[in-house]
Parts: sequence; C-alpha cells; structure tokens
Amino acid sequence: MPHFFFPVWGLVSKIEDDLYTVGDFSINKRLWQVTTFDLATLTAYHKVNLPYGLMDVYLRKAHFEISVTANSREEAVEKLNLFKAMLYASGSPSLLCPLVSTHSFNDYAGINSRDSRILKDKIPEGLKEGITSETAKVEVWPNDMHLYCYFPKSSTPITKEMADSSWENFKKWEKISKEKKELKTVQAALIDAPFMDNVASSLLHIWTGIEALFPDVRSEVSFRISLLIAQLSSPIQPAIDTYREARESYTHRSSAAHGSVSKIKHEHWDAAWNILIRSLNGILKRGRLPKEADLIEEMLTGVSRPSEGKTLDQDVGAGG
Repeated sequence: MPHFFFPVWGLVSKIEDDLYTVGDFSINKRLWQVTTFDLATLTAYHKVNLPYGLMDVYLRKAHFEISVTANSREEAVEKLNLFKAMLYASGSPSLLCPLVSTHSFNDYAGINSRDSRILKDKIPEGLKEGITSETAKVEVWPNDMHLYCYFPKSSTPITKEMADSSWENFKKWEKISKEKKELKTVQAALIDAPFMDNVASSLLHIWTGIEALFPDVRSEVSFRISLLIAQLSSPIQPAIDTYREARESYTHRSSAAHGSVSKIKHEHWDAAWNILIRSLNGILKRGRLPKEADLIEEMLTGVSRPSEGKTLDQDVGAGG
C-alpha cells in the first residue's frame, strides 16, 4: 500500500528515532536540508502542485513528518486528521501539515545533486544514494495551507507513548464515530479551530463541537450541556470542576456569538479547548458516547451501564 508524507510545520518531537512506526503511521525525523535547487528540480521534472517558493517557506520550519499508509491521498488526509485528533487528546500541540507528497523530504533532499554527475560526488555521503528524476516521480500537493496556527498552552511535544496511545485511540474512535455520526463534527472542530486566527470565531467553532455531542439539548442549554459534559468527563476529572468550567466557558461562547468579540482572550480559548479534549477522552474511556438519559442515570445512581441497556426514560415509561 502507498505511503503519503505530511511535513509538520514549526514543531519538534521528543522521539529521537529517525523513524518511529505505530500502526498505519510513522513519525520521521528531518535528516537533511532540502535546498531551493532540489525544489527547482522537483518543479521541472516531477509534479509540484503549488509554487515551489511556498513549499520552501514551509519546509524550512519542518523538523519531522508524519507518513500515512493509505490507498489514496484523500484517504491519507482523512486518516491523518483522525490521528491528529487522537494526538490532541493525548496532549499534543496543534499540527499544521501544509504539504502532502508521495515521497519523504528525506528522499528528495539532494535530488538536484544526484541528478548531476558533476555534483553527485560533492554532496555528503548520506545523500549520494537515493532517488533521482530517472528512478522516481515525486508529486506534492498543498494540504493545510495556513499562515496561522494557535498552540494550546497545556500541550507538550509528541513522545513515543503519545504516538502509541493515539494509535490505540484511533482504532477506538474510528469504531465509535461510525456508530455516532455527530462525532465527526467533534473531530472537525478539533482539526479546524487552531487555524482560525480570529479567537472568538475559533472559540465558537470549538463550542460547535461540544454542543454536537448532545444535539437534542435545545432549552436551558448552558445548564444542561455543562451538566452532561461534566458527567461525560467524570472518568477524567471530578464532575463539579468540569461543570464550573463549562458554565464559565459557555458565557464566553455567548459573548462571542452576540458580538462581544473584544472580550474573548486566548485563555478563554484554552478553557474551551480543554473541555472539548476532556469530553473526547471521556468518550474514549467509556468506549462510547452515552445518551443524555444514560448520563442522568449515572448522576442519580452512580452506576454506568452499557449503551444497549435500558435507559432512564424507558424505566419511567415502564412505570406509567
């Protein structure tokens, strides 16, 4: 199956290995500088679907890349987005992946010199062997073409342990989200929010993901959503703490929605982000997204039961 490569802009990881593979993903360390001449060669003899000068700008701050095993570029992007969401759940910073290519940046580094009989002998030993314009055809596409990315303050560089747990959660979330389509909105909010440079709009986008968890809540929204989120997240943090944080964050969401944009600060964004991340981890911990009635029953009884069990609504109905 083909591999697709996504350079990560502006971050470093704590993984020291040149290549660390987990499931369908690998984290590859940047080994060589890709020169402007290499990019000019790619443009002339390969297929680069964006200005190579822009590619040069992004690659200069790419210290590692994530490779994805997939049947197509579209599938690779979809899988990467889900993996990114799981990395965020484990505490990773926002991942800006502006490019996707058929080959690693370590593969096409030095390609200009390798294409030349004169220059080949003058490059470092490690670059002398590798692909040339005769042996491979590289294709590059734009991906996250953003010039802004906000990194949550609580985030930390990626470790092996984070990558391992993210792969396990990837498989869990893939199964859960097939059963609960609203979780696609949660994932989309996580993926898109860090790239919105207007902090108020981004906070609203995060709350779109939070509220998507309980689409039937349409009255007493602040109270009920906060209560449900608190119970959903109770395996991660005491419910009373999450409840207070969610009620406060909802006031910032309302301020943003009603035009008080200047009141929204990055610390308010971080609070909303942490609530969404905690909710996601609550779902992963449970292995499902409970219904509203299930969560209320948990609050009243202190007992969690499987999603296929009888709900509180059904109990009440049976009793007349």
